Amino acid sequence: MVFKGVSVFVDWWHLILTAFVTIVFLPLASDFVAGLALVVIAYLVASFIRPTIKKYLVKKTVLFDIHGVYISGDMNLEALYEVEGTKDLIQRLRKKYKVAALTNMGPELFSLWSRKWGFSHVYDYVYYSGQYGIKKPDERLYQIILKETHSTAANTVFLDDLEENVAAAKKLGIHGIVFKDAKSAEKELEKMGFGP
Repeated sequence: MVFKGVSVFVDWWHLILTAFVTIVFLPLASDFVAGLALVVIAYLVASFIRPTIKKYLVKKTVLFDIHGVYISGDMNLEALYEVEGTKDLIQRLRKKYKVAALTNMGPELFSLWSRKWGFSHVYDYVYYSGQYGIKKPDERLYQIILKETHSTAANTVFLDDLEENVAAAKKLGIHGIVFKDAKSAEKELEKMGFGP
């Protein structure tokens, strides 16, 4: 949605959940101001529960690598920059699908870059290899993510800039795209039935 040039991210899940919470608690509102406050609170509650509801109800999952797909550059020198077009693509995909991230960062590096780049605001779910002690392209990591997101391989697509990581996902039946840029990735997603 856009209000006078300001883009506000709202998807159907968020609107439905806001309406549901508002309707359930509307009898508690004593006047217009209380009703308006209730809508604001319902919106915030919907923000909190939306990812959990989406996890169980949405069938398709788009899984992104972070470094090389969303951000690029030298992580150790703190010379990172946003890959053009990826954030916009992710936000459009989130309106229809579960969108998750899987990166090979350890806990310290993940904590640093997650704070700076706000990963939890960009993706519905974020996973890093340091949580599990295994790294891509280990197939066990993809199996864990499928289980965590309540997804099947056939309903999941994985985008990574490294071919070996995509190849490992494909061995499990996950659709895969070797990421070059956001425009070509979007075209590939559309061919696979994961278009925004």
